Amino acid sequence: MTRTLRSVCLAALSAALAFAAAAQTPAQRDPTAGVPPTAFAAGEVAWLPKEAARQQAMLAAALDKLAPQRPGVRDVYVLSAGLWSDPVFANEATKAGDILRKRYKADGRTVVLANTEPSAPLTIPAASPGAITAALGRIAQKMDPKEDVLLVFLTSHGDKNGVAVFENNRLRANLSPLALRAALDDTGVTNRIVIISACHGGVFIPALQSPTTVVATAASSEKTSFGCQPENEWTYFGDALFNQSMSRGRGLIQAFAEAKAYVSMWETRDRLIPSEPQLSVGAQAAPILAQIEK
Repeated sequence: MTRTLRSVCLAALSAALAFAAAAQTPAQRDPTAGVPPTAFAAGEVAWLPKEAARQQAMLAAALDKLAPQRPGVRDVYVLSAGLWSDPVFANEATKAGDILRKRYKADGRTVVLANTEPSAPLTIPAASPGAITAALGRIAQKMDPKEDVLLVFLTSHGDKNGVAVFENNRLRANLSPLALRAALDDTGVTNRIVIISACHGGVFIPALQSPTTVVATAASSEKTSFGCQPENEWTYFGDALFNQSMSRGRGLIQAFAEAKAYVSMWETRDRLIPSEPQLSVGAQAAPILAQIEK
């Protein structure tokens, strides 16, 4: 066999072996493929050990401090979460959580979570999918599920699939309306207030509404909301609802009406397409609101 023919044969043999090996290697696939629509699915890179330990300690401390419910008192438990790592969402979640704590006498019953850039760690736990569901689960353990009220505030970017959970180069997830409904159902808590500051937030209303649920959103299912630039302290909706209205003692329904007026005024000033904030109040939720807002 000539040297040239031997080289050709060896090359063909190598190609055949490579093809056979490739055929035996399972194809890469989307790890969330086939996940049911009620799942809170995420792609996440683990923290390095020191940061993982710090996050675990902060979350444990926040949840361990939760006060138990008081029999005969309709206590309100608050979870306020900034889901995207831009500073505006952490600021909004923190400040809104403080306003809600004061308005609903939820001292010792408020948990604040927020995502941030890895280069700028916060002193509050991250709003990772695991932290969000753990917080909901621990809060539910402290509550009387038939008597007390669970208030969840989420602020982030959003689209028609739900709200985004994001941290640059580490975490990317979507919290869909069905996934949020499944998580809330799993707590067993029936009296719920859900406030969502995100584009297309109205997509959550059909999935979450019930006779004992209030849902307030920054926009309709077809519209975007505004003010989410990283350097802002508030989004338009968060500023209007919490900073301008609820901080002055307004109840949620009145505060929402005032917030719609503020948002409309600001959008007109800035020549923006109206976001159309939405409110759904269940028939049995209105008297519960009146009771906790005395």
